[in-house]
Amino acid sequence: MEQWEKILKKQTNEELPKEVEEKIDSTLSSLTSKKPRRAWKYGISVAAVLLAFMVGTASLSPTIAQSIKTIPMVESVMKLVGSITEKEAAKQNLTVSIGEEVAIDGKTITFTESFYDGTEVHISYVVSGVTDQSKGIFSDDLSFEVNGEEITNYGYGVGGSRMDETTEAGTISITINNLPESFTLAIKHKEDDWQVSIPVEKKGEETFVPIHQEAAYKELTMNITSVSFTPTTTRLQYNLVYPEQTNIITNEKQMLLQVEDEQGRVLRHSGASGSGYGLSNGLQSTTEKVNLERIDGETPKTLTIKPYIMDFQSNQNKAVENSEAVWKGESVTLSQGEMGSLTVTEVLRNGKDIEVIYEVQGEDAATQSSTFWLEDKQGNYIEGSRGEERLGANTFKQTFYDVGEEEELIFKTAQMESHEYIQDLEFTITVD
Repeated sequence: MEQWEKILKKQTNEELPKEVEEKIDSTLSSLTSKKPRRAWKYGISVAAVLLAFMVGTASLSPTIAQSIKTIPMVESVMKLVGSITEKEAAKQNLTVSIGEEVAIDGKTITFTESFYDGTEVHISYVVSGVTDQSKGIFSDDLSFEVNGEEITNYGYGVGGSRMDETTEAGTISITINNLPESFTLAIKHKEDDWQVSIPVEKKGEETFVPIHQEAAYKELTMNITSVSFTPTTTRLQYNLVYPEQTNIITNEKQMLLQVEDEQGRVLRHSGASGSGYGLSNGLQSTTEKVNLERIDGETPKTLTIKPYIMDFQSNQNKAVENSEAVWKGESVTLSQGEMGSLTVTEVLRNGKDIEVIYEVQGEDAATQSSTFWLEDKQGNYIEGSRGEERLGANTFKQTFYDVGEEEELIFKTAQMESHEYIQDLEFTITVD
């Protein structure tokens, strides 16, 4: 369990893909003809599925923490502690300042920015007056209204970082279908009886490409219906039809997607939503929308979609084996099992923080790049930035905070099995 917790501390509140919430959404929606209200937390691994609600927020570099304390005058919360998508939005100046405050039980919540480009609504916040005994500010008790109308079908995720003993900063990502170009979003907390109204405006253009490619595997039919592009996001939409009693997709076994462009770059997931209903002939139908990164604002010529099966129940019962290496000033390679390897090529110091540059080789660079963390020689987890920065096709940079000058750096990753790909459902779609 301790090893799962260390992996989760690395991956909780990260981008990503986000395959966990994607499959939680689709599992819930496929079980009923109703569209359930959904709430999820960020995370990208099987470990996150098992332990997502056991780990608190991370600590930040004092430099970043000091910058956030002066927000909104000095810096953007999304730029400093946001997900991959949110950092890209801040970089492109797509965020809108808010400045709304709510006071509750000795804490002050300041909502600092909003961002919406047609996929998800992102809201950043700073909370002051936090204590170790404070319960989560944004729990399953949140509800939403759009232009005064209550929303019953939604999902949301929270990614937060503890700056010091009394202050947190983070973001909320909200999935609501069929939103207008501009609207007022009301966020309500049922138990604490507070609410805030936030003006939201769509930023950037969206390019929509209809696809309609279909394939079948046993009793499962998959139809890729469209791909669209916003300034920060690649969105893939597809439908699944399968019998109610199928053993391909169950509560324990779910289908995930690995998506690559024509350069072989694996796109990291950034969010998902799903809905489902029962058909009259004993079949289930689900519609899935998967959000992925848009690399450097480029529109790919092709996208290759590789579905694979993840058996969550089986993985829950397996022990996690790790690889580790001590940094001695030279490049070092860590095995990631059947999936491939990770090579640390450079370590740069920036004040009290260090930047680690590394490359991954193997079948799924998105999963491999995020399964990487740092410990001291006592085995204590050293906090890092939320999401790794992509430097090249398979090259990434991760920042770790408050690392002593004489600290021995122990890099770690996990041994991972190869994906169980469904080759009959593999698509290559032409986009441009």
